[in-house]
Amino acid sequence: MTVIDAFTVPIFTYNNVEVIKNLDLKKYNHQQTFDLHQDENFTELVNFKKESAKDCLSEMGYSTDYEIDITTMWINIMKPHSHTNEMIPHSHDNQFLSCVFYTEKINSPIVFQRPWITQFSPTKIDNTGYNANSYFIQPEEGDLIIFPSYLLHQALINVHMYDRISIASNVVLRGNYGNHEGTRVKL
Repeated sequence: MTVIDAFTVPIFTYNNVEVIKNLDLKKYNHQQTFDLHQDENFTELVNFKKESAKDCLSEMGYSTDYEIDITTMWINIMKPHSHTNEMIPHSHDNQFLSCVFYTEKINSPIVFQRPWITQFSPTKIDNTGYNANSYFIQPEEGDLIIFPSYLLHQALINVHMYDRISIASNVVLRGNYGNHEGTRVKL
């Protein structure tokens, strides 16, 4: 038997705890602004995200000639045991990649949802990439998680006794698109 993983969905994880040492997060509030990528306090984190995104392009088989453009970046601060801060499954329109950086180990995971609907749910013997409806990642301090922006994801309720802080962003690729002469465009 040959198994072909025809349409796999990549989720990339990187780690850089050194970036955290230079971040001053005390002056920011939950989703107060979406342009933190322009704040010099986040320069090192922005560079780490851009380098990691370029690595993702290579791993996915795309050209790395694109300019990695972070279009939005914001802080999520989820209060302890507050249902109002639980994020519903969502995706990010008009983006190519999305990223979440964690400033500390988190006890509530980020959850990714299967990007297609199944018609039947046979009894599972084991959860695999072929039959799982969701995928949980338990972030560690300094983790950067990068994924296609179309992928539904959510943060579960914060079960810590302190705030759950993450720094999210979206990425588009600036450059030439298209593999055929008549369909090429520049973004």
